[in-house]
Amino acid sequence: EFTAGQKAFFSLPKILKERGYETSFIYGGDAEFDNMAGFLKLNGVDSIIDEKKFSKDDKTIKWGVPDDKLFEKSIDYLNNLKKPFFTTIFTLSNHAPYDIDSNYKRFKNNEFGELTNRLNAFYFADMALGQFIEKAKKQEWAKNTIFVFVADHGFKTDSNFDLNWENFKIPLLLWSPGDIFNPEIRDITSSQVDILPTIMGILGGTYKNSSWGKNLFISSEESSYAYIVQNNFYGVIKDNLLLIDGDGVKPKLVDMQRSEYLEDIDTLNKLHEITRTYLELETYQLKNGTFAN
Repeated sequence: EFTAGQKAFFSLPKILKERGYETSFIYGGDAEFDNMAGFLKLNGVDSIIDEKKFSKDDKTIKWGVPDDKLFEKSIDYLNNLKKPFFTTIFTLSNHAPYDIDSNYKRFKNNEFGELTNRLNAFYFADMALGQFIEKAKKQEWAKNTIFVFVADHGFKTDSNFDLNWENFKIPLLLWSPGDIFNPEIRDITSSQVDILPTIMGILGGTYKNSSWGKNLFISSEESSYAYIVQNNFYGVIKDNLLLIDGDGVKPKLVDMQRSEYLEDIDTLNKLHEITRTYLELETYQLKNGTFAN
């Protein structure tokens, strides 16, 4: 559930629901965990399919249902939808404790030490995703569909810096079996907030946007940066530079390629201004519920 004090964002499902799309969220675990279901319903998701909609036999790992069974259910569900749809499929096999069925363990002899279980999880998640792609592209609806593959975070446990930027390096792949857009690689600094304006740039039409992101198909490197938050620290990534800021700390500039601090007052001040502007706007909008106004 959610409280009356919470305000909805202008999210992709909310925008598309107003255009007549069916909106759904498919997950192999418990959608009530961390109040995901409440947040999703508040933000335009009508149908939530979680572990309660799977058979007991499908729940073979600690979190619930492994990715291969999740994707099978997703294909069946999408095949039965009549209207245009927006669906989020949230995978969980590639997550601690990396609980993979022994039949799918490629590395069995602890040959990579403590990384062995994680590598098995990567392998299984990749295999399940590959099976999904092969099945999905054969469906009639695939040619009119944009697929977005994105992660929440990477992993690197050791860092000498207050803000571990390696954990923010994630994949983002947009795929269109029906050639809705031309394929290209954009080597610009970007983040998850750019997904909404990028997708809406393809779909067209007017909409309200509270993501503060940019359309990656038309953005230039010159105007691109990513805002990141970790614990009590926040900062901005621009090209190969990272500004680390936080409450009660002195801002620092890092060269990410060399993993060393930089003394460049002009650049530091410029990125510090961007960081603080972002933070103050975020705080104001959250407090007043003025998203996109």
